[in-house]
Amino acid sequence: MTNNEIIWILIVLLCIFIGLYILNDKKENLEYDYGYVKHTCQINPPGKYIHTCNNCKLNTKYDVMKCDCKDTADFDRTTLLHNVSKCKNIENIDGKLECVANNK
Repeated sequence: MTNNEIIWILIVLLCIFIGLYILNDKKENLEYDYGYVKHTCQINPPGKYIHTCNNCKLNTKYDVMKCDCKDTADFDRTTLLHNVSKCKNIENIDGKLECVANNK
């Protein structure tokens, strides 16, 4: 595991911890959407997709991320990426999230 991956995992865990603290303190401050936690801390997994995708939501329980990404015709496509925690780099390939490199 690289230092960047460790840092990303620690940041995600910190974001989850902060979200759970807020949930226990003020339940209305943490948004849920069908099990997907919206990025209240603005933490996204690494990758170039962040320039062409929006409304990204991460479901840490099932290790899935859902985003609306632009395809080559500039239309938004809702896409899912499974096994997000194993991705070193995520890209938007014609409106679909894809893992460019995985841990082995």
